[in-house]
Amino acid sequence: MLLLIIFISLAIIFLIAAGLFYVHNRKLKQENALLIKEAEQAKNTLLEHERYLAYTSHELRTPLNAIAGGAQLLSKLRLDDKQKKYVDTIQASVDSALLIVNDVLDLAKLDSNMVEIRSVNFMISELISGIHQMLSFRAEQKGIQFITDIDKNIPPVICGDAKHLNQILINLTTNAIKFTDIGKVELKVSIVSEDAEKIKLRFEVIDTGKGIRKSNLSTIFNQYQQETRHTIKHSGGTGLGLAITKKLVELQNGTIDVKSQYLEGTTFTVEITYEKTNEKTEQQQNANTNPFEKLGNIKILAVDDNLINREILHDLLKEANNALQIELAEDGEDAIIKMQKESFDVVLMDLQMPKKNGYEVCQYIRKNMKYPRSETPIIAMTAHALENVAESCFKAGMNDYIAKPIDINLLGNKILNQIQKKWRLNEKLQRFKYVDLEHLQELTKDNKERILKYINIFLQNLPDELEILKQHALNKDYKSIRESIHKIKGIVAYMGIKSLSRLFSSTEYAKLEQLNDNEMKLYFAEIEQTCNKAIEELKMIQQEI
Repeated sequence: MLLLIIFISLAIIFLIAAGLFYVHNRKLKQENALLIKEAEQAKNTLLEHERYLAYTSHELRTPLNAIAGGAQLLSKLRLDDKQKKYVDTIQASVDSALLIVNDVLDLAKLDSNMVEIRSVNFMISELISGIHQMLSFRAEQKGIQFITDIDKNIPPVICGDAKHLNQILINLTTNAIKFTDIGKVELKVSIVSEDAEKIKLRFEVIDTGKGIRKSNLSTIFNQYQQETRHTIKHSGGTGLGLAITKKLVELQNGTIDVKSQYLEGTTFTVEITYEKTNEKTEQQQNANTNPFEKLGNIKILAVDDNLINREILHDLLKEANNALQIELAEDGEDAIIKMQKESFDVVLMDLQMPKKNGYEVCQYIRKNMKYPRSETPIIAMTAHALENVAESCFKAGMNDYIAKPIDINLLGNKILNQIQKKWRLNEKLQRFKYVDLEHLQELTKDNKERILKYINIFLQNLPDELEILKQHALNKDYKSIRESIHKIKGIVAYMGIKSLSRLFSSTEYAKLEQLNDNEMKLYFAEIEQTCNKAIEELKMIQQEI
C-alpha cells in the first residue's frame, strides 16, 4: 500500500513537472517567435530607412549636381569681374548646401550603422596637403594664418580609413577657421607610439578663436549642439559636425578630446592607430598623369534622364579629351536600344531613372546581350549618399561607381582603370568566354602558384557539387537546391564565371517553385552547360600556367 502511494505521488509530481515544462516550452517558443518577428520588423524598417535615404539623397543632390557642373563650366570661360563674382557665389552656395545635405545624411547613416570602415594605403602628407589646399583660401579671406605641421618620422605610406580621416579633419579645421577672426589655425600630426606593425597618430587642430565656455564643453559633441542660438544664426551649419566627427573617430577605435579657454582658443585632439605598409598608394602609381590623355578616342555611352546633367557631362568629358566619342542616352530603355545597335568601350550609368533604373539596365545588359557587349564596363553615377551603394552596384553587375557631383579627374581614373583591365584581359585571356580571372589575379597579385592552387581546388569540387545540385533538382527539393546553389556561388565568384552567377540570381532562380517540369529542366541544363564550358576553359588555363 505504501509503495502504491509513493508511486502515485511520483506519477503526480512527474505529470505536474511535465505540464510545467510544456507550458514553459510553449511560452519560450512564443517568445522566440515574437523576437523573430520583431527582428524581421526591425530589418524591414532599416531597409525602408535606407530606401528613404537613397531617395532623399538623390532628390537633393541631382539639382545640386547640375548647378555645380554648370558653375564649373562657366568658371572656365572668359568672364569679367562681375560675372566671376556671380559664378563664385553660385559655387559657394552649392558647396554650402551640399555640406548641410551631407551632415544630415551622414548622421542618419551613422545612426543606422550603415557606415563601413575601409582600409586603404594612403599618404598622410598628401591628405594634409589636400586639406590645406582646400581650406587655405577661407583662412586668407578672414585674414588669419592656416599652418600645417607633420612629424617627419611618420612613414610615407600607412594603411587605414583615409576617407573618414579626411572628413574628420576637414570638419574640425573648417570649424576652427569659422570661429577664428584673429591669429591662426594649426593642424599638427605627430606620433604617439609605434611598433613594427602599427603606429598611433595624434591629430591636433589648434586655433586662437573665441573658445568655448567651460559650461558647454561637456555637451559640445551632442547632436544639433552649437554653443548658442547666436552661433547658429551667425555662423550657419546644422550643429551636427562635431557629433558626426566623434562617431567617425570612435568607429575607428580612436579617441577625441577638446580643451578650450574662452576668448583665447580651442584645441581638438584626435588619436587613431594605423597599420604600417611598404606598398605604394594608387595616387603614387598614377602620379602626375592625366588619365584622359591615355584614353584616346574610346566610345562612351552616358546615360542620364536629366537633360542638364547629360549636357554638362558631355561638355566636361569633351573638354578633358576632345577625341572621346560620346553618345548620350536619355533613359534606361534608350541606353539598351543604343547598345543593341553598336558597341561601347564603357557605359556611364545614372542609377535613379524612370522606366528602367540603372540597376535594371545593367542586369538586362549582363543577362540578355551577347558577348562581348554583355561584358561592357559599366560605371554607376549616383547621387545616393549611402555607404552600401557600392555593394548594390556590384551585385547588379556594375564595375565601379562615382558620386555626384562628378569629379571629372576621378571619373577619368575610373574609366582608365576599367579600360586597362579590359586591355590586360584581352591580352592574356581574350579567347575565353566563360571564365574571367581578373579578380583572382588581383586577389593573388598575379601569384601563379596560388592561382593554380585555387583552380585545382575548384575543378576538384565543382563536379561533385553540380551532381548534388542535379539530384536536388530531380527531387524538387527547393530548400536544398537553394542551399546547394548558395554553396556553388561562393566558389564560382573567384573564377569570374559571371554568366553562372547571373543564372543563380535570375528570375528563374527567384521563382523555382513556379517553374513547370520543362522550364526546370531547361534552367538546370543551362547551369550544367555553363559549368562544363567553364571547366573546359579552366583546364586550358591550367596548361598555360
